[in-house]
Amino acid sequence: MVDSDLLENLGKSFELVLTKQESDFLDASAHACRAVFNVMLEYKKLMWAQWKVNVTPSMMNSQLTLLKKEEGLEWLRLAPSQALQQKQRDMFTSYERFF
Repeated sequence: MVDSDLLENLGKSFELVLTKQESDFLDASAHACRAVFNVMLEYKKLMWAQWKVNVTPSMMNSQLTLLKKEEGLEWLRLAPSQALQQKQRDMFTSYERFF
């Protein structure tokens, strides 16, 4: 059985109105996710170029933990950990599919 409210709203678009605080949080989270993706990509490239080590997802997880503890990178702790971990997995998947 399909909910009648769902059928009524099917095909309609809605605008999400955020407060300044919510907008800033989402913006900071997006920047943190992008930074994690780029840092992990560089880490994977560096490990292969210098030591021929194929970085695994578990190795990247430990690096993410270290990054969040690093002085000057406290802003990484503001983003949800699940989002950062997902970006890490996205980078790994993208890299593996490319090569």
